[in-house]
Amino acid sequence: GGLMQGGFSPPYFTPAAVRQVEAVIGGLLIDWVTVRAESALAGQSIADAEVRRRTRMTVAAIVRGEESIVAPGPDEVVSAGDQVVVMGRPEDLAGFLDQFIN
Repeated sequence: GGLMQGGFSPPYFTPAAVRQVEAVIGGLLIDWVTVRAESALAGQSIADAEVRRRTRMTVAAIVRGEESIVAPGPDEVVSAGDQVVVMGRPEDLAGFLDQFIN
């Protein structure tokens, strides 16, 4: 019980709660992380951050307040407070978190 009770409610998280959801589907990991002001990804576009080249993870979506940006383009700038949905192989997640989030 607890978190998921009564369906999935909108994501009102404290910035300190960086790791939210982690699911592995057919060997593909999907994780949802909160970008903090001190995160390296904050203020960078997806292209400039070179997320995929540097970590092999793909930014699948950005949730910003009430707005969801699915499959964001390379020019999309990630802001502090955004929730970022990333996809990739489980073994690549730690490198993504180390470089861009933590």
